[in-house]
Amino acid sequence: MNELIIDSEFKDLLPPLSEEQKENLEKDIIKNGCINSLTVWKNILIDGHHRHEICTRNNIQFDIVEMEFKDRLEA
Repeated sequence: MNELIIDSEFKDLLPPLSEEQKENLEKDIIKNGCINSLTVWKNILIDGHHRHEICTRNNIQFDIVEMEFKDRLEA
């Protein structure tokens, strides 16, 4: 798969994590790996922005699930 596209329209829909939440998520992913797959539509990351950022920064492998949507609104 090509590089994932981070679309600000989708990313901005997520509430920001607190510093404590970010730290806890990162510790968990480093310890256990990225258990939940990232959701992608047409190479655009739909779900998993925080996990993607952590995995990319720490060189941790992650799985993706490709979904089909009729348009951006449905995605």
